[in-house]
Amino acid sequence: MTKMNRTDGLIILVSAIPIILFLVFFGDLPDQMAVHFGVDGSPNRYQGKISFLLIFSLFLLAYPFLFKGFRKIDPKSENYKKFGRTYEIFRFSLSVLLSGAFTFIILYNLGYPINIQLFTLLGIGLLFLIIGNYMGQIRPTYFIGIRTPWTMANDEVWRKTHRIGGPLFMVTGVVFLVAAFLPGPVTVWLCSFFLFITVAVPVIFSYIQFKKVEGKG
Repeated sequence: MTKMNRTDGLIILVSAIPIILFLVFFGDLPDQMAVHFGVDGSPNRYQGKISFLLIFSLFLLAYPFLFKGFRKIDPKSENYKKFGRTYEIFRFSLSVLLSGAFTFIILYNLGYPINIQLFTLLGIGLLFLIIGNYMGQIRPTYFIGIRTPWTMANDEVWRKTHRIGGPLFMVTGVVFLVAAFLPGPVTVWLCSFFLFITVAVPVIFSYIQFKKVEGKG
């Protein structure tokens, strides 16, 4: 059994905020809650509030703890000790993002003028900045990091790929923060383009680096 640590306590505390908020204002919430929103910020999918509470609460509490469990079953579990603090920062940051999303959906359904698109883009942008800032510290694992056939095959390729991936994530994070204040269609194209670059460049780079290492051998 994995022992509880300080991060676990903080995750539970942060996760409890929207759950308590939901229960306090349960009677004021509509039976069918808006849970998904289009590019223009208008709701396009609804869900019963009981199922919303059950599903989102489970997701909110389970997801960060699944990440904790991953390190126990990862064949490269020893590597987590080399970036333990970074891993805990990732878990907590994810918990804050999920809790914030849950909270803002509740507030929107209570009638507050919440701009869901603004919150979503700002939240993702900040998460990308955090990930990018710490990416160079991640060591080879099967559950976190830029996992391509070539980074997993060679530690040097992993290290070099994550060094270039960190700045890419941070640039994309800044783009999301700026895009949060732009018109919907512009936001979609801008964010999609930079997401593609952030995914494609490390994949191609890791392949090229692996070929170089292979050539030296």
